[in-house]
Amino acid sequence: MARPAARGAPRQAAGRWRPAAARAGEWGPVPYPALEEFIVNRTKRRRMFEGPRQPVVWTLLDESALRRRIGSSEVMATQLHKIAGMAEAGRLRLPVLPHRVGAHALLQGDLTLMSFEDSAPVAYVKGFSTDNLMDDPPLVKASQTAYALALSDALSQQESRALVRAAAEDHAHAEQ
Repeated sequence: MARPAARGAPRQAAGRWRPAAARAGEWGPVPYPALEEFIVNRTKRRRMFEGPRQPVVWTLLDESALRRRIGSSEVMATQLHKIAGMAEAGRLRLPVLPHRVGAHALLQGDLTLMSFEDSAPVAYVKGFSTDNLMDDPPLVKASQTAYALALSDALSQQESRALVRAAAEDHAHAEQ
């Protein structure tokens, strides 16, 4: 079970993480109004995970995402403990691609696969300065195959949660 945190701690840490992440975004320096809009939108999106109809999200992470510090060490530790807690609660499927895998099929950018009950699946690819929503069946199929290949190299759920917790502890004990 996740170690309980002070009631406001995760939100306060998230409040410190979001500006650090946005400032490091692919757009270069982010003007303050755009940064505020980014934070408001991210906070709204987070709320869907707190409601009564919480979705189960699959997130395939590269270990580098756990190790690269965004914001302070305290912020990273808090965020990683929250992620591990969501995985332990069954709200997040969290396979992690360990560094030892080396190159993998999804190194070129972020991939989001979406499937719907009433329409064909789509793939959304985000890279440096580009976004691409693909609905062409061969491209969507190629994206699904790339995801499946990367997923086959990932750690089990239990190993992934342990790695996330270990990375959180590393950040918690790191020098600022």
